[in-house]
Amino acid sequence: MNDTEISKEELIAELELLKAYKKNMSFVLDNIKEMFYKLNFDEKGNKTFEFISPQIIDVLGLTVEEYIKNQSTLSEYFHSDDLEKIIKEVAIAKKSNKIKTIQYRFFNKKLNKYVWIEETFTPSYSAENKLVSILGSAKNISEKKENQNQKDFILENIEEVIYNVKFDTVNKSKELVFVSPQIINLTGLTPEEFVKEGLSGILIKRIHPEDVEEIQKNIRKLYDDKKNRIHSQFRFKPKGKKEYLWLDETLNAKYNKNGNLIETITVLRDITESKQLSDKIKLSVKSYRNLLNNSPDLIYIINEKAQFIDVNTTVVKKLGYSKKELIGKTPAIFSDSTLNDLSTIRTITQKALKKTQYFDWWKKNKKGKLFLMEIILRKGIYLGKEVIIASARDITERIEIQNKIKTNEEKLSLVLENIKEGIYSIDFKN
Repeated sequence: MNDTEISKEELIAELELLKAYKKNMSFVLDNIKEMFYKLNFDEKGNKTFEFISPQIIDVLGLTVEEYIKNQSTLSEYFHSDDLEKIIKEVAIAKKSNKIKTIQYRFFNKKLNKYVWIEETFTPSYSAENKLVSILGSAKNISEKKENQNQKDFILENIEEVIYNVKFDTVNKSKELVFVSPQIINLTGLTPEEFVKEGLSGILIKRIHPEDVEEIQKNIRKLYDDKKNRIHSQFRFKPKGKKEYLWLDETLNAKYNKNGNLIETITVLRDITESKQLSDKIKLSVKSYRNLLNNSPDLIYIINEKAQFIDVNTTVVKKLGYSKKELIGKTPAIFSDSTLNDLSTIRTITQKALKKTQYFDWWKKNKKGKLFLMEIILRKGIYLGKEVIIASARDITERIEIQNKIKTNEEKLSLVLENIKEGIYSIDFKN
Protein backbone atom coordinates (compact mmCIF):
# COMPACT_ATOMS: atom_id res chain seq x y z
CA MET A 1 0.00 0.00 0.00
CA ASN A 2 1.49 3.35 -1.00
CA ASP A 3 1.05 6.68 0.80
CA THR A 4 -1.79 7.80 -1.45
CA GLU A 5 -3.98 4.78 -0.74
CA ILE A 6 -6.39 4.80 2.20
CA SER A 7 -7.43 1.80 4.23
CA LYS A 8 -10.94 0.43 4.46
CA GLU A 9 -11.17 1.65 8.05
CA GLU A 10 -10.19 5.19 7.03
CA LEU A 11 -12.73 5.13 4.18
CA ILE A 12 -15.48 4.02 6.57
CA ALA A 13 -14.47 6.80 8.99
CA GLU A 14 -14.61 9.40 6.17
CA LEU A 15 -18.06 8.15 5.12
CA GLU A 16 -19.31 8.39 8.69
CA LEU A 17 -18.04 11.98 8.89
CA LEU A 18 -19.79 12.74 5.61
CA LYS A 19 -23.04 11.22 6.89
CA ALA A 20 -22.75 13.26 10.09
CA TYR A 21 -22.08 16.42 8.06
CA LYS A 22 -25.13 15.76 5.85
CA LYS A 23 -27.22 15.07 8.93
CA ASN A 24 -26.09 18.32 10.56
CA MET A 25 -26.68 20.27 7.36
CA SER A 26 -30.13 18.70 7.03
CA PHE A 27 -30.90 19.73 10.62
CA VAL A 28 -29.75 23.29 9.92
CA LEU A 29 -31.75 23.53 6.70
CA ASP A 30 -34.84 22.11 8.39
CA ASN A 31 -34.71 24.62 11.24
CA ILE A 32 -34.02 27.92 9.52
CA LYS A 33 -36.79 30.13 8.19
CA GLU A 34 -35.07 30.75 4.88
CA MET A 35 -35.66 28.51 1.84
CA PHE A 36 -32.82 27.41 -0.48
CA TYR A 37 -32.86 26.08 -4.00
CA LYS A 38 -30.57 25.07 -6.83
CA LEU A 39 -31.70 25.39 -10.43
CA ASN A 40 -29.75 23.67 -13.25
CA PHE A 41 -29.83 24.49 -16.98
CA ASP A 42 -29.01 22.15 -19.87
CA GLU A 43 -27.39 23.17 -23.15
CA LYS A 44 -30.76 24.20 -24.59
CA GLY A 45 -31.56 26.37 -21.58
CA ASN A 46 -34.15 24.03 -20.12
CA LYS A 47 -34.25 24.21 -16.34
CA THR A 48 -34.68 21.56 -13.65
CA PHE A 49 -34.63 21.94 -9.88
CA GLU A 50 -31.87 19.94 -8.26
CA PHE A 51 -32.92 20.99 -4.78
CA ILE A 52 -35.65 23.01 -3.00
CA SER A 53 -35.71 23.13 0.79
CA PRO A 54 -38.98 22.34 2.63
CA GLN A 55 -39.17 25.88 4.07
CA ILE A 56 -40.76 26.94 0.78
CA ILE A 57 -44.20 26.22 2.28
CA ASP A 58 -43.59 28.82 5.04
CA VAL A 59 -41.92 31.38 2.79
CA LEU A 60 -44.07 31.22 -0.36
CA GLY A 61 -47.08 29.22 0.86
CA LEU A 62 -46.49 26.49 -1.77
CA THR A 63 -45.25 22.94 -1.42
CA VAL A 64 -42.17 21.85 -3.36
CA GLU A 65 -44.41 19.92 -5.76
CA GLU A 66 -46.78 22.89 -6.30
CA TYR A 67 -43.89 25.23 -6.93
CA ILE A 68 -42.33 22.98 -9.58
CA LYS A 69 -45.68 22.11 -11.20
CA ASN A 70 -46.83 25.77 -11.44
CA GLN A 71 -43.66 27.18 -13.05
CA SER A 72 -45.53 28.24 -16.18
CA THR A 73 -48.17 30.16 -14.20
CA LEU A 74 -45.94 31.31 -11.34
CA SER A 75 -46.11 34.91 -12.56
CA GLU A 76 -49.72 35.01 -11.38
CA TYR A 77 -48.51 34.84 -7.77
CA PHE A 78 -46.35 37.95 -8.09
CA HIS A 79 -47.86 41.34 -7.37
CA SER A 80 -48.66 43.08 -10.64
CA ASP A 81 -46.78 46.21 -9.55
CA ASP A 82 -43.57 44.21 -9.07
CA LEU A 83 -43.64 41.81 -12.02
CA GLU A 84 -41.99 44.03 -14.63
CA LYS A 85 -39.24 45.02 -12.22
CA ILE A 86 -38.54 41.37 -11.32
CA ILE A 87 -38.23 40.28 -14.98
CA LYS A 88 -35.87 43.17 -15.70
CA GLU A 89 -33.64 42.61 -12.65
CA VAL A 90 -33.41 38.83 -13.19
CA ALA A 91 -32.38 39.38 -16.83
CA ILE A 92 -29.65 41.82 -15.74
CA ALA A 93 -28.46 39.43 -13.00
CA LYS A 94 -28.13 36.50 -15.42
CA LYS A 95 -25.80 38.52 -17.62
CA SER A 96 -23.70 40.00 -14.82
CA ASN A 97 -22.57 36.74 -13.21
CA LYS A 98 -22.83 38.44 -9.80
CA ILE A 99 -24.85 37.90 -6.64
CA LYS A 100 -28.19 39.70 -6.92
CA THR A 101 -30.80 40.52 -4.28
CA ILE A 102 -34.34 41.55 -5.19
CA GLN A 103 -37.48 42.27 -3.18
CA TYR A 104 -41.04 41.66 -4.33
CA ARG A 105 -44.55 40.79 -3.15
CA PHE A 106 -45.73 37.21 -3.55
CA PHE A 107 -49.21 35.82 -2.86
CA ASN A 108 -48.83 33.30 -0.05
CA LYS A 109 -51.65 30.68 -0.41
CA LYS A 110 -51.09 29.48 3.13
CA LEU A 111 -51.60 32.95 4.61
CA ASN A 112 -54.03 34.05 1.89
CA LYS A 113 -52.29 37.39 1.42
CA TYR A 114 -49.31 39.02 -0.24
CA VAL A 115 -46.04 38.81 1.65
CA TRP A 116 -42.75 40.60 1.04
CA ILE A 117 -39.99 38.28 -0.18
CA GLU A 118 -36.27 38.99 -0.34
CA GLU A 119 -34.52 36.64 -2.78
CA THR A 120 -30.78 36.37 -3.29
CA PHE A 121 -29.30 34.29 -6.08
CA THR A 122 -25.97 33.62 -7.76
CA PRO A 123 -25.74 32.47 -11.40
CA SER A 124 -22.92 30.13 -12.50
CA TYR A 125 -21.54 29.96 -16.05
CA SER A 126 -19.55 27.41 -18.04
CA ALA A 127 -16.25 28.10 -19.75
CA GLU A 128 -18.28 28.89 -22.87
CA ASN A 129 -20.15 31.58 -20.86
CA LYS A 130 -23.40 29.60 -20.83
CA LEU A 131 -25.69 29.69 -17.79
CA VAL A 132 -25.23 26.38 -15.94
CA SER A 133 -27.02 26.88 -12.63
CA ILE A 134 -28.53 29.31 -10.16
CA LEU A 135 -28.09 28.87 -6.43
CA GLY A 136 -30.56 30.96 -4.45
CA SER A 137 -32.36 31.62 -1.21
CA ALA A 138 -35.58 33.43 -0.26
CA LYS A 139 -37.10 34.65 3.00
CA ASN A 140 -40.22 36.40 4.20
CA ILE A 141 -39.34 40.00 5.16
CA SER A 142 -42.90 41.30 5.63
CA GLU A 143 -42.34 42.22 9.28
CA LYS A 144 -39.06 43.92 8.47
CA LYS A 145 -40.68 45.73 5.55
CA GLU A 146 -43.58 46.87 7.72
CA ASN A 147 -41.17 48.21 10.34
CA GLN A 148 -39.19 49.92 7.59
CA ASN A 149 -42.37 51.44 6.17
CA GLN A 150 -43.28 52.74 9.63
CA LYS A 151 -39.78 54.14 10.02
CA ASP A 152 -39.96 55.76 6.57
CA PHE A 153 -43.40 57.17 7.37
CA ILE A 154 -42.10 58.71 10.58
CA LEU A 155 -38.98 60.09 8.91
CA GLU A 156 -41.02 61.54 6.04
CA ASN A 157 -43.55 63.22 8.31
CA ILE A 158 -41.47 64.70 11.12
CA GLU A 159 -40.19 68.22 10.72
CA GLU A 160 -36.75 67.41 12.10
CA VAL A 161 -33.85 66.30 9.91
CA ILE A 162 -31.89 63.23 11.02
CA TYR A 163 -28.55 62.21 9.60
CA ASN A 164 -26.11 59.46 10.49
CA VAL A 165 -22.32 59.58 10.03
CA LYS A 166 -19.96 56.63 10.54
CA PHE A 167 -16.23 56.99 11.10
CA ASP A 168 -13.48 54.60 9.95
CA THR A 169 -10.85 54.71 12.70
CA VAL A 170 -8.31 52.84 10.57
CA ASN A 171 -8.47 54.96 7.41
CA LYS A 172 -9.36 58.14 9.33
CA SER A 173 -12.34 58.70 7.05
CA LYS A 174 -16.05 59.31 7.52
CA GLU A 175 -19.18 58.45 5.58
CA LEU A 176 -22.64 59.95 5.75
CA VAL A 177 -24.73 56.79 5.58
CA PHE A 178 -28.18 58.30 6.02
CA VAL A 179 -29.95 61.66 5.80
CA SER A 180 -33.72 62.10 6.00
CA PRO A 181 -35.55 63.58 2.99
CA GLN A 182 -36.58 66.75 4.91
CA ILE A 183 -33.03 68.02 4.46
CA ILE A 184 -34.06 69.78 1.23
CA ASN A 185 -36.86 71.66 3.01
CA LEU A 186 -34.51 72.79 5.76
CA THR A 187 -31.28 73.55 3.89
CA GLY A 188 -32.35 73.78 0.24
CA LEU A 189 -29.90 70.95 -0.48
CA THR A 190 -30.75 67.50 -1.79
CA PRO A 191 -29.38 64.59 0.27
CA GLU A 192 -26.67 64.14 -2.37
CA GLU A 193 -25.71 67.84 -2.24
CA PHE A 194 -25.72 67.77 1.57
CA VAL A 195 -23.33 64.81 1.57
CA LYS A 196 -21.06 66.41 -1.02
CA GLU A 197 -20.89 69.79 0.75
CA GLY A 198 -20.42 68.13 4.14
CA LEU A 199 -17.45 66.02 3.01
CA SER A 200 -15.83 68.84 1.02
CA GLY A 201 -16.08 71.41 3.84
CA ILE A 202 -18.33 73.79 1.88
CA LEU A 203 -21.28 73.23 4.24
CA ILE A 204 -19.70 75.12 7.13
CA LYS A 205 -19.52 78.23 4.94
CA ARG A 206 -23.33 78.38 5.10
CA ILE A 207 -23.13 78.89 8.89
CA HIS A 208 -23.15 82.49 10.13
CA PRO A 209 -19.53 83.68 10.67
CA GLU A 210 -20.29 84.59 14.30
CA ASP A 211 -21.41 81.01 15.03
CA VAL A 212 -18.62 79.05 13.29
CA GLU A 213 -16.21 79.19 16.24
CA GLU A 214 -18.79 77.70 18.60
CA ILE A 215 -19.54 74.90 16.13
CA GLN A 216 -15.83 74.10 15.78
CA LYS A 217 -15.49 73.99 19.58
CA ASN A 218 -18.31 71.47 19.76
CA ILE A 219 -16.64 69.32 17.09
CA ARG A 220 -13.44 69.29 19.13
CA LYS A 221 -15.42 68.14 22.19
CA LEU A 222 -16.27 64.94 20.30
CA TYR A 223 -12.61 64.03 19.97
CA ASP A 224 -11.05 65.62 23.07
CA ASP A 225 -13.74 65.30 25.74
CA LYS A 226 -15.56 62.21 24.38
CA LYS A 227 -18.92 63.91 24.82
CA ASN A 228 -21.90 61.62 24.16
CA ARG A 229 -24.32 64.45 23.50
CA ILE A 230 -23.73 67.99 22.28
CA HIS A 231 -26.42 70.61 21.88
CA SER A 232 -25.97 73.85 19.95
CA GLN A 233 -27.92 76.58 18.16
CA PHE A 234 -26.63 78.49 15.16
CA ARG A 235 -27.64 80.47 12.09
CA PHE A 236 -27.62 78.76 8.71
CA LYS A 237 -28.20 80.20 5.24
CA PRO A 238 -30.13 77.70 3.04
CA LYS A 239 -29.26 77.31 -0.62
CA GLY A 240 -30.95 80.02 -2.70
CA LYS A 241 -31.96 82.11 0.35
CA LYS A 242 -30.73 85.51 1.50
CA GLU A 243 -31.82 85.24 5.12
CA TYR A 244 -30.37 82.97 7.80
CA LEU A 245 -32.42 80.38 9.67
CA TRP A 246 -31.88 79.55 13.32
CA LEU A 247 -31.18 75.81 13.67
CA ASP A 248 -31.17 73.70 16.82
CA GLU A 249 -28.76 70.76 16.65
CA THR A 250 -28.52 67.76 18.97
CA LEU A 251 -25.61 65.44 18.21
CA ASN A 252 -25.39 61.97 19.79
CA ALA A 253 -21.99 60.29 19.60
CA LYS A 254 -20.85 56.68 19.94
CA TYR A 255 -17.30 55.54 20.76
CA ASN A 256 -15.56 52.16 20.62
CA LYS A 257 -13.84 50.54 23.62
CA ASN A 258 -10.64 52.42 22.77
CA GLY A 259 -12.44 55.75 23.00
CA ASN A 260 -12.41 56.39 19.25
CA LEU A 261 -15.41 58.12 17.68
CA ILE A 262 -17.21 55.61 15.43
CA GLU A 263 -20.67 57.06 14.83
CA THR A 264 -22.84 60.16 15.25
CA ILE A 265 -26.59 60.63 14.87
CA THR A 266 -27.64 64.26 14.55
CA VAL A 267 -31.09 65.85 14.80
CA LEU A 268 -31.62 69.28 13.21
CA ARG A 269 -34.72 71.45 13.50
CA ASP A 270 -35.74 74.95 12.48
CA ILE A 271 -36.25 77.18 15.55
CA THR A 272 -36.39 80.51 13.68
CA GLU A 273 -39.97 81.28 14.76
CA SER A 274 -39.40 80.37 18.41
CA LYS A 275 -36.14 82.33 18.40
CA GLN A 276 -37.88 85.40 16.99
CA LEU A 277 -40.69 85.00 19.54
CA SER A 278 -38.11 84.69 22.31
CA ASP A 279 -36.43 87.90 21.14
CA LYS A 280 -39.81 89.67 21.09
CA ILE A 281 -40.56 88.44 24.60
CA LYS A 282 -37.17 89.67 25.80
CA LEU A 283 -37.86 93.05 24.21
CA SER A 284 -41.33 93.06 25.73
CA VAL A 285 -39.92 92.22 29.17
CA LYS A 286 -37.34 94.97 28.82
CA SER A 287 -40.02 97.49 27.82
CA TYR A 288 -42.25 96.34 30.68
CA ARG A 289 -39.43 96.68 33.20
CA ASN A 290 -38.58 100.16 31.90
CA LEU A 291 -42.21 101.15 32.34
CA LEU A 292 -42.31 99.55 35.77
CA ASN A 293 -39.09 101.15 36.99
CA ASN A 294 -39.96 104.65 35.73
CA SER A 295 -43.14 104.77 37.80
CA PRO A 296 -43.01 107.16 40.81
CA ASP A 297 -45.26 104.73 42.69
CA LEU A 298 -44.02 101.67 44.51
CA ILE A 299 -45.03 98.68 42.34
CA TYR A 300 -45.09 95.11 43.61
CA ILE A 301 -45.94 91.94 41.65
CA ILE A 302 -47.46 89.43 44.07
CA ASN A 303 -48.54 85.78 43.71
CA GLU A 304 -51.61 84.16 45.28
CA LYS A 305 -49.58 83.40 48.43
CA ALA A 306 -48.91 87.13 48.89
CA GLN A 307 -45.22 86.63 48.03
CA PHE A 308 -43.30 89.15 45.92
CA ILE A 309 -42.40 87.99 42.40
CA ASP A 310 -40.94 91.33 41.33
CA VAL A 311 -40.67 94.93 42.56
CA ASN A 312 -39.68 98.13 40.80
CA THR A 313 -36.65 100.31 41.60
CA THR A 314 -38.86 102.85 43.42
CA VAL A 315 -39.52 100.18 46.10
CA VAL A 316 -35.79 99.54 46.46
CA LYS A 317 -34.99 103.26 46.78
CA LYS A 318 -37.85 104.07 49.14
CA LEU A 319 -37.55 101.15 51.55
CA GLY A 320 -33.82 100.44 51.36
CA TYR A 321 -34.19 96.70 50.70
CA SER A 322 -32.52 95.07 47.68
CA LYS A 323 -34.73 93.25 45.18
CA LYS A 324 -33.07 89.98 46.21
CA GLU A 325 -34.07 90.55 49.83
CA LEU A 326 -37.71 91.08 48.88
CA ILE A 327 -38.38 88.36 46.26
CA GLY A 328 -40.23 85.45 47.86
CA LYS A 329 -41.13 87.48 50.97
CA THR A 330 -44.54 88.90 51.95
CA PRO A 331 -45.39 92.54 52.83
CA ALA A 332 -44.83 91.59 56.48
CA ILE A 333 -41.09 92.22 55.95
CA PHE A 334 -41.62 96.01 55.92
CA SER A 335 -44.98 96.34 57.69
CA ASP A 336 -45.33 97.85 61.19
CA SER A 337 -46.97 95.17 63.34
CA THR A 338 -48.22 97.74 65.89
CA LEU A 339 -50.03 99.87 63.31
CA ASN A 340 -51.19 97.12 60.88
CA ASP A 341 -53.03 93.83 61.31
CA LEU A 342 -50.55 91.50 59.60
CA SER A 343 -52.98 88.57 59.74
CA THR A 344 -55.08 90.23 57.02
CA ILE A 345 -52.32 90.23 54.36
CA ARG A 346 -53.27 86.84 52.87
CA THR A 347 -57.01 87.60 53.06
CA ILE A 348 -56.71 90.96 51.30
CA THR A 349 -54.58 89.33 48.57
CA GLN A 350 -57.21 86.65 47.95
CA LYS A 351 -59.96 89.30 47.81
CA ALA A 352 -57.97 91.22 45.18
CA LEU A 353 -58.26 88.24 42.82
CA LYS A 354 -62.00 88.95 42.66
CA LYS A 355 -62.23 92.70 43.29
CA THR A 356 -59.80 95.63 43.41
CA GLN A 357 -58.86 96.51 47.01
CA TYR A 358 -58.16 100.04 48.36
CA PHE A 359 -56.67 100.67 51.82
CA ASP A 360 -53.93 102.49 53.76
CA TRP A 361 -50.95 100.65 55.22
CA TRP A 362 -48.06 101.65 57.44
CA LYS A 363 -44.68 100.63 56.04
CA LYS A 364 -41.29 100.84 57.65
CA ASN A 365 -38.02 101.16 55.71
CA LYS A 366 -34.89 99.19 56.54
CA LYS A 367 -33.74 101.96 58.90
CA GLY A 368 -37.06 101.97 60.77
CA LYS A 369 -38.61 105.14 59.34
CA LEU A 370 -42.41 104.92 59.01
CA PHE A 371 -44.46 105.79 55.94
CA LEU A 372 -48.20 105.69 55.49
CA MET A 373 -49.00 104.24 52.09
CA GLU A 374 -52.16 104.38 50.05
CA ILE A 375 -52.46 100.89 48.56
CA ILE A 376 -54.34 99.62 45.49
CA LEU A 377 -54.42 95.84 44.87
CA ARG A 378 -55.77 94.59 41.55
CA LYS A 379 -55.62 91.42 39.47
CA GLY A 380 -53.37 91.57 36.41
CA ILE A 381 -51.16 89.68 33.95
CA TYR A 382 -47.38 89.66 34.32
CA LEU A 383 -45.31 87.90 31.61
CA GLY A 384 -48.31 85.76 30.71
CA LYS A 385 -49.17 84.77 34.30
CA GLU A 386 -52.12 85.86 36.45
CA VAL A 387 -50.83 87.86 39.42
CA ILE A 388 -51.74 90.62 41.89
CA ILE A 389 -50.31 94.03 41.04
CA ALA A 390 -49.94 96.33 44.03
CA SER A 391 -49.26 100.04 43.68
CA ALA A 392 -48.39 102.14 46.72
CA ARG A 393 -48.15 105.92 47.11
CA ASP A 394 -46.58 107.65 50.08
CA ILE A 395 -49.28 109.85 51.70
CA THR A 396 -47.37 110.54 54.93
CA GLU A 397 -46.74 114.21 54.07
CA ARG A 398 -50.32 114.73 52.91
CA ILE A 399 -51.67 113.27 56.14
CA GLU A 400 -49.27 115.42 58.16
CA ILE A 401 -50.53 118.55 56.36
CA GLN A 402 -54.12 117.48 56.88
CA ASN A 403 -53.38 116.89 60.55
CA LYS A 404 -51.77 120.35 60.87
CA ILE A 405 -54.76 121.97 59.21
CA LYS A 406 -57.06 120.07 61.51
CA THR A 407 -54.99 121.07 64.53
CA ASN A 408 -54.99 124.73 63.46
CA GLU A 409 -58.73 124.62 62.88
CA GLU A 410 -59.21 123.17 66.34
CA LYS A 411 -57.03 125.89 67.87
CA LEU A 412 -58.89 128.64 66.00
CA SER A 413 -62.22 127.21 67.10
CA LEU A 414 -61.01 127.15 70.69
CA VAL A 415 -59.87 130.81 70.51
CA LEU A 416 -63.19 131.91 69.02
CA GLU A 417 -65.13 130.11 71.68
CA ASN A 418 -63.21 131.80 74.52
CA ILE A 419 -63.17 135.52 73.55
CA LYS A 420 -65.99 137.88 74.68
CA GLU A 421 -65.81 140.50 71.88
CA GLY A 422 -67.86 140.04 68.79
CA ILE A 423 -66.04 139.25 65.61
CA TYR A 424 -67.31 139.82 62.14
CA SER A 425 -65.89 139.79 58.64
CA ILE A 426 -66.57 142.21 55.77
CA ASP A 427 -66.50 141.34 52.09
CA PHE A 428 -65.17 144.59 50.53
CA LYS A 429 -65.68 143.36 46.99
CA ASN A 430 -69.42 143.27 47.43
